[in-house]
Amino acid sequence: MRPDFIAEDASKYTVVLVLIAVFVAMWFLWVAGQFIAVLLHESGHWVAARILGKKDCHIVIGSLNPMPTEVCSGRIICFGIRPWNKGYTSYTPPPLTLTESILIASAGPLVSGLVTITGVLLCLFHAIHPLAWVVIGPLWLANVRVFAVSLWPGLLTASSTADGTLSPESDLHYIIRQVKHHRSKSHSGPR
Repeated sequence: MRPDFIAEDASKYTVVLVLIAVFVAMWFLWVAGQFIAVLLHESGHWVAARILGKKDCHIVIGSLNPMPTEVCSGRIICFGIRPWNKGYTSYTPPPLTLTESILIASAGPLVSGLVTITGVLLCLFHAIHPLAWVVIGPLWLANVRVFAVSLWPGLLTASSTADGTLSPESDLHYIIRQVKHHRSKSHSGPR
């Protein structure tokens, strides 16, 4: 069965070239989608931090450098070199309560989850022309990847670096770690 956008009298080579071009375009959209998905995800953290009164909020994409002020110099969105499909949000002061930690950490997955659900609903209700999924599909899949990674219950890498670079951590792992930390503080208090 030949796609609608390829003429019936097209040669086999034309069909193969068109399909290769579509595949390459979708791959580039997947790569761009990683950046867009991380930006949307980190924007969720940024908005939550601002609502909770945090200052000096920065979204850093493409870097796990623990000192964003070196990169940002007053901008809201900062860009590092690699890894371009990861990022983090920094702000001051750090969360003072468990509730603040959970609200800020869960805002990114919430945004990613809403984008994921929107894509599913658009597909289910045939709200978008099937050819539009050539463009939207890779972007949506990139967002699904960010959503899944944010809900991974463990560390994202097994090794830590000695140069002070942050070890990638999922949002769920961060929340679990914060809950354990706050529980241990409440159990080790004065008796």
